[in-house]
Amino acid sequence: MKTVSFIAVFTCLLFSPLVRAASPLETMGQLARDGAPQLALELLDRAQPSASDNIGGWMFFERQRIAILGDWQEWRELALRLESLPPEAPEDFRRWADLQRANAFLQIKKSAWAMETLRELVWSDTAQRSADNMAAYQRLIIRAYLQQDRLEDARRSLIRYRASGWGKTEPWAILQARLALRSGRPEQVVTTLEAFESEEAKVLKTLALLHTQSDPLTVLKQAQSALTTWEKLESDSTRSHVADRWRWQWVVMAANRSLQRPADLLSAQEALLNGPGIEGDRLFQFDAEQLWQSYIKQGLAEGNRRQLLVGEANAWAEVASEMETPALQRAFYAVIAENAHTQEERDVALLALDDSFGEGERADAVRWALWMDSNAFTGDIALPDNLRYRLIDLALARHDMLAAARLMNQLDTAPEGVEPLDWQLQRARVWIMSGDAPAGARELQQLLRDNAELELKFVDRVVQVVFDLQSVQAHSQAIPLLQTLLKRPLPNKLQRELLFWLADSWKAEEDTARAAAYYLRSATLVDGVGNDPWGQTARYQAAEVLVEGGFYDDAERIFEGLLKVTAEAGRRATLRNQLQSLRLKRNHHSPSNPITNTTEVTP
Repeated sequence: MKTVSFIAVFTCLLFSPLVRAASPLETMGQLARDGAPQLALELLDRAQPSASDNIGGWMFFERQRIAILGDWQEWRELALRLESLPPEAPEDFRRWADLQRANAFLQIKKSAWAMETLRELVWSDTAQRSADNMAAYQRLIIRAYLQQDRLEDARRSLIRYRASGWGKTEPWAILQARLALRSGRPEQVVTTLEAFESEEAKVLKTLALLHTQSDPLTVLKQAQSALTTWEKLESDSTRSHVADRWRWQWVVMAANRSLQRPADLLSAQEALLNGPGIEGDRLFQFDAEQLWQSYIKQGLAEGNRRQLLVGEANAWAEVASEMETPALQRAFYAVIAENAHTQEERDVALLALDDSFGEGERADAVRWALWMDSNAFTGDIALPDNLRYRLIDLALARHDMLAAARLMNQLDTAPEGVEPLDWQLQRARVWIMSGDAPAGARELQQLLRDNAELELKFVDRVVQVVFDLQSVQAHSQAIPLLQTLLKRPLPNKLQRELLFWLADSWKAEEDTARAAAYYLRSATLVDGVGNDPWGQTARYQAAEVLVEGGFYDDAERIFEGLLKVTAEAGRRATLRNQLQSLRLKRNHHSPSNPITNTTEVTP
């Protein structure tokens, strides 16, 4: 019986009349909102008709697909999906698709691509140059101007299209408010957004108040109140809600800056790094580079207030160690690191800065962003080895094998407190899982060469990493390692397992003869017969690959031998089916017999 996948079963249930409480599209949308957009898209794939058979149905489902991708901000996938449309797609759908692509390009900061797409839309949409279409095109063009810092072009476009009567909806008002804030005209924002109460409109009005009122404390309290409301909805994984939380956190940060509260400012900035950010949003920008520069600025200001001289690392470190505010501590350590006279001073300061974060998911998120996403540590201030070891552990916890591999580069020595063998195994596994299977295999071979004798428990751990090679289909690298291990004096049980896995790799390499030989060796290693459960399994595998290789007589003998020692009815039926299938294949592939297949010729 064939295995039925979860998706197949779920799809059948989802669309069966008995459980269809809602329409399929409503169910898919709910799945996406529940945090399973991939599942929703998989089910949509199964329900969507082909464009050639039903272009109307195809477009209907395609619009839902784009809506799901947009809700989850999968902009690159969205743009790629709409790059090539079926020839049956009508012109109005093509214009809609190009508009979605232009928006996606803006979201990933590809404003030049967006502008090219929008120009083509404006010039080609001559037949149906409706007010709605042109307003949508122009709205994205203005966003592109803003992204390119072409503020005057954006302002002129807004004035022109507002005069055409198109600038009265909320999206237009949001654009006008953003331009006003970017252009230093915050007083226009409250009036522009007076009629709108979306979360983004509230954020922009609050931010405008920060620039127009003399009391930033009132703004801070408003932003903190809104942020508290959103943090209560932390389980809500909708990307738009995540963006709202980010914007309110940004306003909290800006208010603390206006209030000149260094410790609160740095804490708010660190909280921003704990979030995902909003890609492409030039108004609400903040990254690890800015946090590092803020550490330096606030640290220097506080050090100046305390009459500390830049470059006197010991004095700065002594004051930092006595501080009760971790964020200011980090600012002091950043100043020490940037102005250190020796590499040792830098390393000590950076490690102390990292220590000050403490433990926890939020602290780890900020640490990761600071050390891995900032350009501050690519030049003179490189990360010390001990910090890289810590980040390797964090990368592994995040399942980011590519980052772990980059951090491990040139770290040949095990960190303090870690056994060299453990370190070599970890390196090998990281190389393998990051896509460099040959490097992982070389690490394992070196480990085996350097350690002629290994405890059995450690051999088992080596074997687990060899499994990693097999799991990524690197069988050509796994085979030599298994052969090397088999040369060692190992218990029979482990030898049988290694032989079986070696056979698996030869099977994957399509060498059926070697695969069968190793399966049989695994089966009969202990008693020369292989009638125990392991042996029967290995013999069955051997027979299957013998059939694949065309060794029908050998396979038949093995299946018949298994049938003689098998009592369970289900397994006996399986073996009989295999024998019947084998004999059919053999008869089909057997050459014609010139003696038995002669035709009598009448003279």
